[in-house]
Amino acid sequence: MKLIARTVAAVVVFLALPAMAQELGESRVDVTARFEPAIAAPGAGVELVVTVTPALGYHVYGNKERIGTPTTLSITDAKGLVVVGSAVVPDGDRHSANGMTSYWLGSTFDLKQRLSVPASVKPGEVEIQFKLDYMACTEEMCDPPGSATGSAKLRVALDAPSSPASAAAAGQDPPAPTVFADDRVTVEARLHPPRVQANGTTTLVLRVTPAFGWHVYGTKEEIGQPIQFSAVTGPGVTVQGAPKVPEGKEHKLGSLTTYWLGEPFEMRQDVRVAKGTPPGVIDVKVKVGYTACTESACDLPTAIEGGVQLVVTAGEAPDPVTDTFKKELPTAGGGPEEGLLGFLLAAIGWGLFALAMPCTYPMIPITISFFTKQAEKRGGNALSLALIYGLGIVLMFVLIGVAIGVPIQTFATHPLTNLVFAAVFLVFALSLFGLFNLEPPQWAMNLAGQASGRGGYSGVFLMGATLVITSFTCTAPFVGSLLGASAGYGLGWIVLGMGVFGLTMAVPFVLLSLLPGRARALPRGGEWMDVLKVFLGFVEVAAALKFISNADLVWHWSALPRDLFLWLWAGIFGVASMYLFGQIRLKGHDGNIGPGRLVSGLATALFAIYCLFGALGSPLDRIMTGIAPNYSSTVVGSTGGRGAALQPKHVIVKDDHEGALKVAAEQGKLVLMNLTGHT
Repeated sequence: MKLIARTVAAVVVFLALPAMAQELGESRVDVTARFEPAIAAPGAGVELVVTVTPALGYHVYGNKERIGTPTTLSITDAKGLVVVGSAVVPDGDRHSANGMTSYWLGSTFDLKQRLSVPASVKPGEVEIQFKLDYMACTEEMCDPPGSATGSAKLRVALDAPSSPASAAAAGQDPPAPTVFADDRVTVEARLHPPRVQANGTTTLVLRVTPAFGWHVYGTKEEIGQPIQFSAVTGPGVTVQGAPKVPEGKEHKLGSLTTYWLGEPFEMRQDVRVAKGTPPGVIDVKVKVGYTACTESACDLPTAIEGGVQLVVTAGEAPDPVTDTFKKELPTAGGGPEEGLLGFLLAAIGWGLFALAMPCTYPMIPITISFFTKQAEKRGGNALSLALIYGLGIVLMFVLIGVAIGVPIQTFATHPLTNLVFAAVFLVFALSLFGLFNLEPPQWAMNLAGQASGRGGYSGVFLMGATLVITSFTCTAPFVGSLLGASAGYGLGWIVLGMGVFGLTMAVPFVLLSLLPGRARALPRGGEWMDVLKVFLGFVEVAAALKFISNADLVWHWSALPRDLFLWLWAGIFGVASMYLFGQIRLKGHDGNIGPGRLVSGLATALFAIYCLFGALGSPLDRIMTGIAPNYSSTVVGSTGGRGAALQPKHVIVKDDHEGALKVAAEQGKLVLMNLTGHT
């Protein structure tokens, strides 16, 4: 009987242990809760603040704890409110003992949980329920894991200060931002200032907080997907320029460099209210797209949406003193001058390349002839005419940019357009090789002749426009690339980019027009010009292959993989180097091989060898990696799509996620998912 009694007592104690442990654990902490703000309007965001005080001599564990049980906060009954993201728990104070590191919370601390009040919630009192899980310990021992429950009350009122309409009436600013989130990222959206008059401006500010252990990518990221956002405004409200997004913090992973945004950061977008907009509340909808990653894995790209309300007050703001054109010139990633400087340098570079195209050559003698006559008529003073000539060139390119604008991006990347560009470049190459001579259209020559005969400011301006028209068949690829790069940043960037491009092309012709008598001192078109023309022919053949590759990538021909593309480039520049060394001779090109030609031949041969190494699987620099196609001739995956490794140690599986996981499991490797465009 004693044995049976002892057995029954032991079973009762064993079954009671969990309840005893929970009761013991609850006695180790004191918990209070409140909402901030205590009163909120429908549609506003609030924060539940749970204050925890461990008993004297006890501590619990912070979010960074990996040995004990970290403290967590969960909402068990939200009563119609929307839980936004996960609770924010302090990391804890670092504590080392016996070779182990833990993170203690030994004094009073706060846990915070964001919630959103849906617009459908009726006014009144809302009481939510929450649960706190923790492990209480002294320096010598720990209690079993315990939990505590609690509640907090929020008053929902239409006239709460966080209501935009009531704030406008009371002359106050809404204190709480709108919050929207998923499990990985929390976004707080607000307008600064939230109230503005017609003809005034404000700034949409998004404060983004990645969850603990997660990060997104800044604008300098070239491997992952940079975070981006867009705003859709109501009537009378427009966005100004491009969003300003941080570049990210440089992070090294082997030989790769990425740019992380792991701590809270802000993104901004200028917003303008048009003149005459009546007072009221206007919705501004926001969409944020990103890829969230840990140190070892990434989620699929996703997007979350939310919005804020802009209060338009009575009256009208004065016209801004700041130059509105400058407001339309954002810098990439919100950084200072780096993005704009790179864009301007690219515009200058494209202009210099366009000057080397054969379509511009016929305008040189026309320019010299015209301004020689004008200088004679004006006693050698042709400065004003020369400046008007340059202005005609610049203005015509700017007008082209304004007329085509943003749609040029789709046009320039269309496969048919790329094939047309490839054909044009091949025709130019054959012309440079001497198979035939290119002449501008007869109508363009007639137009230039009429301008030359007309004289005066209008005639010289027309000549500048004629130069743009006659050379546009050559400059179209460069203009398309320039407009594609600037279209996403607004009209200011388009005007500035095309203006710099046109100015780069105009300066040499303006100088020729100022000094027509000095034209005889220019180097004559002898052997060096023939050599340069032939070499440019090889360059244009290589460029034609790039345009063909663009179409191949979009239409999935699998005709020009990376290795074949680089083999062809190696061959093209290898033959070009042999020509420069004099090993290949064309008719009428049998002159002496000077030092300049030898140096050029050596540089070209080295570049051909570099392409050869890339064709054999070696990694290339960032520029060549972007030029070469992103697939090789080896086929991997059940879909039959392309996808061989760019380097022998990696395998790329295209459009087959399960197949990629299987290959990774067989090889014991991680999976890197790449979602990108074609060209």
